[in-house]
Amino acid sequence: MRNSAVSAVLFTAVVMAGGDSLGTGQVRPNPITSGYGAAGRHTVVVDSIPHTEWRGKFIYLIRPASFQHRYPVVLFCHGLGADHPDTYAELLRHIASRGHAILYPPFPTALAAARPENAYRMLHRGFESAVRHWKELLDTTRIAVAGHSYGGGAVPSVAWRWLSEKGWGAAGAMLFIVAPWYSYGIAQQELEEFPPQATLLMTVLEDDHINDHRMAKDIFDNIAIPPVRKNFIILHSDSSGARTLTADHPIPAGSAAGQEVNELHYYGIWRLFDALSEYALRGDAAAKDIALGSGSEAQRFMGRRENGNPVRELTGGHTAILLFPQSNYLNFWNHTLNPRHRRTTFFNALPFWRHSGRMTLRNYATLRAGSDADSILASHSTGNLDFPPIDSGFGSTGPYRVRKRAFPQPSLGHGKVYVFSPVDAPEPAPAIVFLHGFQWPMPDFYQGLIKNLASQGYHVVFPSYLLYRTSLNNRKRYDLMLKGAAEAFSLLGAAVDTSRLGFIGHSYGGGAVPAVAWHYVKLKEWGRRGAFLFIMAPWYVHFIDPHEFEYFPSHVKLVVQVYEDERFNDWRMAEDLFYSFRTIPFSEKVFVTVHNDVYGGSRMEAEHVSPLSSGDGDIDAIDHYAIYRIAHALAAYAFDGDPAGRAIALGNGSAAQVFMGTWPDGTPVTALTVTDRPITPYSEDSYLFEWRRPWNRRRGHYTPREPAMPELIHRIRTRRKE
Repeated sequence: MRNSAVSAVLFTAVVMAGGDSLGTGQVRPNPITSGYGAAGRHTVVVDSIPHTEWRGKFIYLIRPASFQHRYPVVLFCHGLGADHPDTYAELLRHIASRGHAILYPPFPTALAAARPENAYRMLHRGFESAVRHWKELLDTTRIAVAGHSYGGGAVPSVAWRWLSEKGWGAAGAMLFIVAPWYSYGIAQQELEEFPPQATLLMTVLEDDHINDHRMAKDIFDNIAIPPVRKNFIILHSDSSGARTLTADHPIPAGSAAGQEVNELHYYGIWRLFDALSEYALRGDAAAKDIALGSGSEAQRFMGRRENGNPVRELTGGHTAILLFPQSNYLNFWNHTLNPRHRRTTFFNALPFWRHSGRMTLRNYATLRAGSDADSILASHSTGNLDFPPIDSGFGSTGPYRVRKRAFPQPSLGHGKVYVFSPVDAPEPAPAIVFLHGFQWPMPDFYQGLIKNLASQGYHVVFPSYLLYRTSLNNRKRYDLMLKGAAEAFSLLGAAVDTSRLGFIGHSYGGGAVPAVAWHYVKLKEWGRRGAFLFIMAPWYVHFIDPHEFEYFPSHVKLVVQVYEDERFNDWRMAEDLFYSFRTIPFSEKVFVTVHNDVYGGSRMEAEHVSPLSSGDGDIDAIDHYAIYRIAHALAAYAFDGDPAGRAIALGNGSAAQVFMGTWPDGTPVTALTVTDRPITPYSEDSYLFEWRRPWNRRRGHYTPREPAMPELIHRIRTRRKE
């Protein structure tokens, strides 16, 4: 995700409809026809009152249409950006249909990201306004506090206010938390004195790479709810059937968040909520084995697929289990925004930057401290930009649907190997090995580019190189890349054309491309009919001897790409790679610079995270034209000899090559700069990882060129100052 606050936020939902109704969305039929998880008997309506704290917004009550008696109340704390209940329409409609009254007070994203304490205060006041207005409809002796993402982190504070301070929930109380962000507004002493009669279900998602599971574990371990009254749930992804079920961060939001509502929602969210509420709020003893079964057969069950095979079971128990190190997440535990990271220490999984004490990081504080400081994944598109996809030619979506498969790393690693394949494409098909950046070990972070390439008819192999610890053991990480790719090729078998092979790498993965490509293209002699390297913002290069560059196969095509606002990896790494592939003729390689641009009040920034994408909302001209289009064209030229592809990928600065699309009024976006004589115009201290660092094993094998200040470099420097 490249939202400008993404390191400091959880989830930005898509709101579909206004007014006092819940959007319908497109969902699969609910396979649960009776019992917990099945739709209730009540018709659902939505009431609203003006928000007293936020002009123009409303506080919502989602409830059964007929109030014959007061119903248990659900205080719902939403994720960032979900200021209308449509974001969770299917879930909220389901809960209300079973006889609950849900209060939904929104709060603004900007306030929540910048001043969480103030956002919590607005949340509390919203609930208070709702209770005053609808008090005759609410049974305050039975209360559920539910939250997702940012709202999940707020649940302990909200629950403390209403259970301990106001005395609600005398007849039953429950907390239902999914994928929580950092928790504010509750002291350790308050957690330790939490009303023990409450019950708790804490749910995390296997493929959630947004919020560190340590936030969930911290709340779960420290809250004074007895173990027999709380369970820690892990929902797992399942790719065993025709439909891939991905347990990722947007769950429990539904169709408004661009998700198919499927078994993960029905069984992992709806069914467990129903069971816990029936047990905690209505005294249904039979529901306990599902809600608090601690991994019982009844609790684990996640339904069956169309062919009758069971969906992968959930994990449940009294113990909070951690699956991945902190570097797996955008919002990691040891973060300056986390008010509890000094209170609870997870010693076994420090984020990798804690190992960088020898570095003189003059701009590290700027990147890591404060609200927009913490944007390792800062957006390069900070406005509401309208860049429609390319509708034809290179960079447009290809004709094939994409199938995703995943399996554990064969050895050493903590991550998985992912394979993306075009459905019904002619076989054998070319393959592309995708080597990710250090902090982005899942294909979700690059899904726009991966899906675009696979839709063209290419297999994309994505070997994660996560280690159990986050030390910079480069040898093990490179081994994981090679072993993971080998396992993927073994899975693909005859479906892959090993005579046509490409390599794409970003950041750490960009620096690894030479060694991995050497292994396949030179040692295994794959890619004989076509091979390419697309290297973006590379980090230091390891495990390829200097003389091996001299023997690198000359038929390989090469694009090296850098970004104008790069602050992490010294361009000299990219410059070095471009010149060091001496056997590749200058006519078959280019060095591309992607520039910033400004349109009205919006600024599009070309920076280190530009290759990242998580969905249509954060994909813009840089993605479509500088990355998707060039990668597609390079593959078409390398694999099939397409001259039109050569003109785009290796066009030597032609108008067609440097074109970056247009802004909504037709103004051209700043063109790419393409050269075959790159020179880094900035001093090394402009970067976090400088050329001269001891980590750089190639310092003695290449001497960066001194800028002669030609017109191009002068223009780049001038733009950068602006």
